[in-house]
Amino acid sequence: MSVPCFLARAAPPGAIFGEILPWLGALVGVVVVGAVAIWLIRRIIGRGDGGGFGGFTLQELRSMHTAGQLSDEEFRQAKESIIGRIRDSESGSGDGGNNDAAQ
Repeated sequence: MSVPCFLARAAPPGAIFGEILPWLGALVGVVVVGAVAIWLIRRIIGRGDGGGFGGFTLQELRSMHTAGQLSDEEFRQAKESIIGRIRDSESGSGDGGNNDAAQ
């Protein structure tokens, strides 16, 4: 006798559904709680100290400029870009650091 046939004969109609439904609800609940927890953690980590813009830090730019990897103009533009993004994040403008309109 196969397993599905055994289960069909062993349980009254609707009993399996009644046993599975609470566990299915618990599983959905765990998934939702986990998704909310991950969202909150990512949001908290994303705030950081203003240095999470990706790219280079000011110290790295200085080192590259000193080593001759950046010209004076490239260094000035990169430095202004980083400082502008930090100011934007501190003021809460949230425009992603695009300060081209201000120039």
